[in-house]
Amino acid sequence: MTDNFEKLAGKLTDAQKVVFLRILNEHGISVESDLVLSKFFLALQTYIELYKKIPESIDEATAFFQKAIQKATTDFQKPVGDVAQLKAEIEKLTRQAGQSAQNAEMSRTRISQELSRVDESLENINSSVKAGTEKAAAAVSERMTRNSRN
Repeated sequence: MTDNFEKLAGKLTDAQKVVFLRILNEHGISVESDLVLSKFFLALQTYIELYKKIPESIDEATAFFQKAIQKATTDFQKPVGDVAQLKAEIEKLTRQAGQSAQNAEMSRTRISQELSRVDESLENINSSVKAGTEKAAAAVSERMTRNSRN
């Protein structure tokens, strides 16, 4: 591997490096000659990996709150004293649990929308790169045709 590639992909796992190189190769981009574009693709890949982790974080937070609610419910079942206070605490926790679940669902929806936008952006980038490549190929072909006539 080259020094430039190691600078770009040094933090990626081996599997991520393979995907990164495959994407670059599919679009005819060399790490050496297209360093800026390579950095862009690497940043985009990192961004996508980050967004893939968000639902897992939401699930962990939801599990944490569910455990806390379960513990609070168990603790409230013990004889504590004031029934009215217990009832108010349970209602508060129930509202908070409902809000947490609602917030988690809203976050999942936003993440899904964001991933759709990222996918659309990648498709647009692919189309732009393809169009640029075709245009460059046509220009090279035209120059070669002119040169061969001379």
